[in-house]
Amino acid sequence: YAWTQKADLGGIDRQAAVGFAIGSKGYISTGLNNESVILLKDLWQYNSNSNTWTQMADFGGTARVSAICFVIGNIGYVGSGSDGFPNLNYVNDFWAYNPDSNSWSPIATFPGTARYSGTSFSLESNGYFGCGWANGFFNDFWEYNSITDTWTAKPNFPGSPRNPTCFADGRYGYMGAGEAYSVFSDFWKYDNITNNRTQIADLPQPAYEPTSFVLVGKGYVGCGSSSQSFSDMYNYWWS
Repeated sequence: YAWTQKADLGGIDRQAAVGFAIGSKGYISTGLNNESVILLKDLWQYNSNSNTWTQMADFGGTARVSAICFVIGNIGYVGSGSDGFPNLNYVNDFWAYNPDSNSWSPIATFPGTARYSGTSFSLESNGYFGCGWANGFFNDFWEYNSITDTWTAKPNFPGSPRNPTCFADGRYGYMGAGEAYSVFSDFWKYDNITNNRTQIADLPQPAYEPTSFVLVGKGYVGCGSSSQSFSDMYNYWWS
């Protein structure tokens, strides 16, 4: 359980970007440089073997902040978010990134309400996206079928409407913690075969804007803050 600092991102500093992995490569794109109030659409690829970053083809949509992403097979999908800041302009377009051709292609537009700061993961050939905020918090939940290029509404997330964090272990998707008008610690497991959710153990500390990933069969959640004021920043991790 040791952390090792790696090469800095090749692009400029940013927040609320998207990050995903395809094969042995990591990718970071979009986000906001708050110092200059610049929205971004550059895409950077991380090679863990050489510990280097390489700039790839810019994201196919408009520059934006608080987009979401998921990966199906060897294709990365990025969409939603706001392409305006500080005057927000929510968008619902989605794009597919093919690392073999280093190119972006538009896919079916998200049919729900445009928003930012949603949550997303993938299971098998499907992507899942829901919750988030646009003049109020959501708890709706949607499935993207990459074979038919269609979106289907699924049963709502059973927790309070919010911006949760999430991860998927290949069989189930997990969503929880996050914030709305308070900070939460509850977590839920989603079974895409039965469409059912089961509440699992709470995160030991409520967390505002935590981050998460899966590694060797375990989910990890950490960082974030105890409140929306960011008065108490976390660096803890839980598995």
